[in-house]
Amino acid sequence: MRLFNKGRWSPHSLLGRCVLWAALGASCTALPAAAEGFSLIAQKDVPLAVISKNELRSLYALRVQQFADGTPVTLVVLPDQDPRHRTFATTVLNVFPYVLRENWDKKTFTGAARPPITVDSPEAMVRKVATTPGALGYLPGKEKTHYEGIRYVEVR
Repeated sequence: MRLFNKGRWSPHSLLGRCVLWAALGASCTALPAAAEGFSLIAQKDVPLAVISKNELRSLYALRVQQFADGTPVTLVVLPDQDPRHRTFATTVLNVFPYVLRENWDKKTFTGAARPPITVDSPEAMVRKVATTPGALGYLPGKEKTHYEGIRYVEVR
């Protein structure tokens, strides 16, 4: 990553963010997803209790398509234009939503992966994750409300 972009400093790069955080006296260490305002959810039978940010990025980049027990991963996301999706992509995954979409389209077109399922709202996300084997999604907010058929996954 570059500190300078076309002759200008970019606050959107990882290094740029760290410089801003350092200037504000904050740490550049990664925060858990819940601290960033999101909770990761999974279908209740998914064999996952804790996941690292790198593993989560690999799942959302469609590089990893099954869990350790062989269960296929099915990602559930909000629409690309939804501000909650944009915030999740940039703060939790450290990638712009259009980059995710380009990657998903490429992998889908070549037959290398199935695209994520897009839902219209967090409520629809809960319903879809709860009823889809191997589903993984996210909810805005830090509250961990009990929903039938899902469980929360800790992001470290």
